[in-house]
Amino acid sequence: MQGVVSARSTPGAVAHNAWGVPICLMNPPAVCIRNDFALDDGEICDAVPVLIYGHHRLLALKKRGEAAVECIVYDVDDLHAELMEIDENLARSELTPAEESAYILRRKQIWEEMNGPVGGQNFPTNDLRVDGRRKGEQHHKQFAAEVAEVTGSSKRDVNLKIARARELWR
Repeated sequence: MQGVVSARSTPGAVAHNAWGVPICLMNPPAVCIRNDFALDDGEICDAVPVLIYGHHRLLALKKRGEAAVECIVYDVDDLHAELMEIDENLARSELTPAEESAYILRRKQIWEEMNGPVGGQNFPTNDLRVDGRRKGEQHHKQFAAEVAEVTGSSKRDVNLKIARARELWR
């Protein structure tokens, strides 16, 4: 696993995964390639594979003695990479309610940075779609619906988790 840089580590999860990870992963880890990347020792390098998701899978494979693993390489910016990591954790991880709420709140911040704020937008009445309905965010998948699709939760549950996160992290 040399050469893959990871931002975080949760050793307790590795022991659980170490015996069940097949050599050929059905869901391989994902990386993005970064230039001008500062390594831990301060050296600046180009073409550094930076882990997006799959940290526990990498640690489990390393514990089994694997020296290399095939990864999916994505060409994404930092915000999209973080969004992918959050979605992977929401979909696959066993998170505490506080962790899940924090991930959803951070996902909402990223989503709003990429798509604009959720709710509260007024569009002129003469700004109509081809079918005669008013243009607006109601015709786009809303944040809660997007997260519900990723997590398998309902939109209502997602909105409750956002409210919980706001209370926990204010």
